[in-house]
Amino acid sequence: MVARLVPVIAHAVAVFGDEQKAIHWLSTPLPLLGNRAPADLLATDEGIEVVERTLTRIEHNIPPYTTKSRDEQSAGLPSWSQPLP
Repeated sequence: MVARLVPVIAHAVAVFGDEQKAIHWLSTPLPLLGNRAPADLLATDEGIEVVERTLTRIEHNIPPYTTKSRDEQSAGLPSWSQPLP
């Protein structure tokens, strides 16, 4: 189990640039994760994947997933600016 967590923690440290900041992020409940802390999700493979994807999105400055439908997101935008399927 510990071997699966080490890469996630290392990824968090790399993303936030500091062990303390990574620990803070891992222990802070996030609305994006249903008000659960990322560390709470690390007990399952699926949770680890969610945390890794979230870190990758932060790392690459990709906005978080939204709960709005695609139609709501693209309402009023020109067709060229709408997201691809």
